[in-house]
Amino acid sequence: MTSDEEFQLQNHLGLDLIMREYRETDSPQCCALDEKMGSVSMHGSQVIIAKKYIDTFHSVFQQSHEYFGIVLEDRTLKEEVKLIGMIFLTIRNVIYQNKEIKIGHIHSLRVDKEYRRFGLAAKLVEALEKKAKDRGVTMIEAFAPKDSSPGVKLYEKLNYRHDFTQGWGIWDPKHLPHVPHKFKINKNLRLTFETIDKQTTKKYWEEFYNKSDLLPANWDDVLNSTEFKASYLVKSQDNSIMAGITRGVMKTNKISIYQKYYVPISYYNSIFFNGILLAVTTGASFGLHFILTKMFNVKKKVTDLAAALFGGIALTLYARFRSKILANEKESHAKSNYLIAPFYFGDEKYEELAIKYLFDKVADTAKKDGPVHLTFRAEEGNPFLTYMPCDRKTEGYYMTKVIQNEELFDRTKRISYKPFFSFH
Repeated sequence: MTSDEEFQLQNHLGLDLIMREYRETDSPQCCALDEKMGSVSMHGSQVIIAKKYIDTFHSVFQQSHEYFGIVLEDRTLKEEVKLIGMIFLTIRNVIYQNKEIKIGHIHSLRVDKEYRRFGLAAKLVEALEKKAKDRGVTMIEAFAPKDSSPGVKLYEKLNYRHDFTQGWGIWDPKHLPHVPHKFKINKNLRLTFETIDKQTTKKYWEEFYNKSDLLPANWDDVLNSTEFKASYLVKSQDNSIMAGITRGVMKTNKISIYQKYYVPISYYNSIFFNGILLAVTTGASFGLHFILTKMFNVKKKVTDLAAALFGGIALTLYARFRSKILANEKESHAKSNYLIAPFYFGDEKYEELAIKYLFDKVADTAKKDGPVHLTFRAEEGNPFLTYMPCDRKTEGYYMTKVIQNEELFDRTKRISYKPFFSFH
């Protein structure tokens, strides 16, 4: 399926269903489908707010080296074409079993609730695999939440393998008190915190992950990513203990799905945009005054009051709407911080203290950039996930499938850990 190619699904539903490649102009409909599915936020009480304002899809995927998506449309009613399904794949080069390959990560597999149980999700995945082969992808990975039985069964049915169970920790450190720069373990051992440069980070990564089985083909791709924020290290004065981690910040464009024309959030801080809205409201008030006076012969005092009331209500509603949008923009930014590629060198008995101190200092530092939620994913039992002071933890299955050249790999060996989860 080329970028302009479409094909009609054979189905017994009596519907005209078309599958084609995603275009940037599909972004509003994709956002609307995601919001309808209730999958915009994972942050508990903030779900109601976050569902109103979500990120444009293409801005997220363009950050990857390569990406594509497939959408499913219902064209039964020609005057009302509906986007009812979608799936995306981001592609990166990795080293797997000492071979450089392209790996794709599945994002946002969605099928409208009204069209479920007809095998459409499987059709989307199969179409994605076919397109991925054409782009030279060797392996595809997917994450299936533990509490999503249909998702797990779907991937198992399509021959995806469960490599390991991963945990996902979410932490809001806004109430964390200031953490001192130095931490005393005992009278002879003290830890200090510092931010380290990219080359130092790379040196630790290469040493700690030299035996891992799924790594970036080029470490610099991660370090030079637009998502990279900083790397942090806590260490003892004699370097016998060292613990580190890297923070990334997703950079996306915010939009509101309740605005017909999806006005960017930055407009609400624009004097020009707010001036236009004020002029429109003033004009509408004068228009109302004119209609009541000239066409309905309403008394001047009444028309003056009606026009003033109309303008006041309109401006009040806009002010409230604007404040919610700007407040949500901060929350949306806060949700985009994540931690990757942790490492620890030293005596196991000091591991817990060093990791906890590292997390506290990273959170204390991150707060200076504004409200933050820190997320971290790792395999079940990873000490960094164990000691992260999470507000919430979820679990799911990391699943993979080799879609071509399978004879080149020993698939009896399961992937043990993927340290660079968020840099898909």
